[in-house]
Amino acid sequence: TLVTIEHALYGNWLFTVGMGQMLAFPGMES
Repeated sequence: TLVTIEHALYGNWLFTVGMGQMLAFPGMES
């Protein structure tokens, strides 16, 4: 369903942002 897709995308976004902060990727500090 759309909710499941949105939940998966949100989880991937959190993971990407979290890893970006941990690895100090530029442009992901927000």
